[in-house]
Amino acid sequence: DADAESSKHKPSTIRSFQKAGVACAVSFFALVKAAVVADSSLSKDDLRVFESESKVATAFKAVDRLMEKAYGRHGGDASFVTDFGRMTFTAATLRVLLAVFNAIADICSAGGGGDGDESGGGQYTLLRIKNLLDTTIADGKVAANSGYRNTNLLLRDNDRGQHVFEVQLNLQSLERVKNGPLGHKVFEVLRKLGYSAAN
Repeated sequence: DADAESSKHKPSTIRSFQKAGVACAVSFFALVKAAVVADSSLSKDDLRVFESESKVATAFKAVDRLMEKAYGRHGGDASFVTDFGRMTFTAATLRVLLAVFNAIADICSAGGGGDGDESGGGQYTLLRIKNLLDTTIADGKVAANSGYRNTNLLLRDNDRGQHVFEVQLNLQSLERVKNGPLGHKVFEVLRKLGYSAAN
């Protein structure tokens, strides 16, 4: 139907996806944070950075940037944009990041407290893992990620309209570089120049 097809391109559709995406991210962030804080293998020192620097994005991205993503990558279909909901878990050590990843995997395999879909899964499905913290991955390949090493996950909330959201696992030391005076500026310049692994 032409009306349904054109609605995928409207700013109002993007705003509704943003609201749902943020709701998905806020709920999932709370589940993961509670599980990690309850992990008896982690000390208060282990958790200090995790608790103070992990965050869920509740501010909406600019509609024009999301429309650019929808048209540039998905033929204008905003339903395929994967970062309406996003969060960052930051830790001082890889040991804590592993605990975060294990909590995420446990929530997905345990069903995440939801009714799930007809395939028998739970509320959350882990769709993709891009682990650029793996030092066996060549720097040239990491350059496609603006030279930034982290772990990026895509998850789907099966109970909230199949929304896909993004989870980043970051080391505090690398986050400081990324958020430093030049970190994000370099990323923005590369993105605007169309930098990718192919070029």
